[in-house]
Amino acid sequence: SSTYGASHPQLQPPLLGAPTHPSGNMRRSAIAAALAVSSLAALAASEAATGLAAIDREGQAEVKGHDESEQEQHEHEAEQKEQNSEEEHHKDDEGHSKAAKGIDWAAAPCFETSWMCIFEAVSPYMWSYIGISLALGVSVIGAAWGIFLTGSSIVGGGIKAPRISSKNLVSIIFCEAVAIYGVIMAIIMANKIEGSVMFTVTSNMEPWQAQTMVSGWCMFCVGLSVGFSNLVCGICVGVSGSGCALSDAQRPEMFVKMLIVEIFGSALGLFGVIVGIIQANGASFPKHLA
Repeated sequence: SSTYGASHPQLQPPLLGAPTHPSGNMRRSAIAAALAVSSLAALAASEAATGLAAIDREGQAEVKGHDESEQEQHEHEAEQKEQNSEEEHHKDDEGHSKAAKGIDWAAAPCFETSWMCIFEAVSPYMWSYIGISLALGVSVIGAAWGIFLTGSSIVGGGIKAPRISSKNLVSIIFCEAVAIYGVIMAIIMANKIEGSVMFTVTSNMEPWQAQTMVSGWCMFCVGLSVGFSNLVCGICVGVSGSGCALSDAQRPEMFVKMLIVEIFGSALGLFGVIVGIIQANGASFPKHLA
């Protein structure tokens, strides 16, 4: 081997501690620099790719949002057009139905165009006669109720004290006066009504028709005020008259005191009659026969 190494000195291994050739160091430095440059280039390329991907995603999201907003706008416009077409179709159907019926809505009665004028649809003479029936009928109910209460007490108390049967008939008279109030008001109200032709209200109301309608409502209110005031008056006089009869049966000196209570109770119905007469003065039915 020494002979082979001597004959081929380039194949001999370097000795320990022997200096290396300068060209080898430069080659390794160049390789290291190339590796560093390539790693930096790869890192820059990956960062650039990441940035481009993010920009691409933002652009896609923006385009998607724009497309969605345009789609919503188109859908809203389509719904609006559909609604407008339905409204126009509904109006056309109403127009055709009105034309098919042959109704002149300008001259039609108010109850055919609105539910709010139901009071105008009822004849004012009907309102007046309803008021008369309330004034008379409810007053009679109050009088009958009072007589029922007072009469039963007088009959029951008269078994033990027969003397109360004659004196306590005053309570029966007070109760009967309540029905008389209703009869008087019914006569006054009936005399207010004047005749006229067939009462029909159109869109062009005449003055006499308006006055007649107001009078009808007024008479209805008179019947309510008179009737219910007499109803309460009759009950009040009946209850107090019943107590008067029973107290008189036990203590005769209580009769005069209880009679004063009955007089004040009977005045309630008189108040209703006075107010009813004042209200009835505001009702005037024009006589229109032509």
